[in-house]
Amino acid sequence: MPAPTPEVLALLEATFDAAVLIDDRGKILAFNPSAEEMFGYRAVDALGRNVSMLMTTPDRLQHDDHMRRYLNGGEPRILGKGRDVRVRHRDGSEFPVFLSVGRVPRTDPPQFIGYLHDTSLRRKALATLEKERHVNRLYLDLAQVMLVATDRGGLVQLVNQRAIRVVGRPEREIVGSNWVDGCVAPEDRSTARNAFRQLLMTGSDEPQSSEYHVRSADGEDRFVTWRAVALRDANNVVTGVMLSGEDITDQRRAESEAHRALERMNSVSRLATMGEMAAGISHELNQPLAAIANYAQACARLLRTICGFHFTSD
Repeated sequence: MPAPTPEVLALLEATFDAAVLIDDRGKILAFNPSAEEMFGYRAVDALGRNVSMLMTTPDRLQHDDHMRRYLNGGEPRILGKGRDVRVRHRDGSEFPVFLSVGRVPRTDPPQFIGYLHDTSLRRKALATLEKERHVNRLYLDLAQVMLVATDRGGLVQLVNQRAIRVVGRPEREIVGSNWVDGCVAPEDRSTARNAFRQLLMTGSDEPQSSEYHVRSADGEDRFVTWRAVALRDANNVVTGVMLSGEDITDQRRAESEAHRALERMNSVSRLATMGEMAAGISHELNQPLAAIANYAQACARLLRTICGFHFTSD
């Protein structure tokens, strides 16, 4: 079996991914430095050994059969097709890689080259990113205010649980729909559009305030006070709007009810004051009227005594 040429070895050593060159019997002919780092074997320890030593079960048990079937005219199973597989480190641990295998041109008997890219770091990064997304989502959903993010066209990109409860529609119906047309009460849509347009035009980093009603799925209008900021990309270009809204419907209702109760109390207080005034006036009038009646009775008795006049009770 001819050994790899110096040019081939130089190319393999310059390759960032792990590269393993094998013959038609699966014996390793070349094992580049990246492969040494990936698998923990030195090249001198790997050369001449069957490549199946790098494989996990059941690939290790099936590899030689696949190779013989291909050399006997069968269809290639992995040649020219990249795929995710798990491989085995020298210490026995397993890890994921993306494997691409090709046949080396103009080799007889045929030789095969495999390129392996370690995807464990990428998977860890994706897992970390997914975890961060999950945590961020928890923060959003724990917020006691409505949070809604839209693009420049007003299409909803993100909505938290508080906003979903207020709107009364599932997330899948809200995300992707136009916020103003789909969720704002018809009579307040012009107000919402003007606030949205003004923020996009100014691109101000200062939160902008507005108030308008949101219509829930059951037809009830909820009065919300909003603070909005522009969203920007890495180039500082405004890409959308983030809305933070507080549902103050119940607060306004409570304030209105308290105002009506205060008015009723004031009315009762005025009636009580009038009653007290009437009682006071009556008391003040009763005293002089009683005195006049007493004086009149005394005069009548005196006249009867002196003059003999008699007065009826009328």
